[in-house]
Amino acid sequence: MSEKSAEKLIYGFHPVLARLRQDPSGVLEIYLDLTRRDARARDLVHQAKDNGVKLAQVEADRLTRLVGKAARHQGVVARVKPVALTQSLDE
Repeated sequence: MSEKSAEKLIYGFHPVLARLRQDPSGVLEIYLDLTRRDARARDLVHQAKDNGVKLAQVEADRLTRLVGKAARHQGVVARVKPVALTQSLDE
């Protein structure tokens, strides 16, 4: 499996911030709407910088192209490593 196929996208402030706080090494890059300047956006930028996560400020239409028109991205999309849903007792 290639490295790119092992990645997925998550979107919305709550999912992205939760993943950033729980597993910062699993967050590869965050895309933030460049017009967002509110407290949640500032908190996200701060958390990303503190954890060494690459942050790109982009146009909102790029976010929509990444996740589709039906998705409510709230101005934030993250490229992440998938979470293992099961773990062996031997690990």
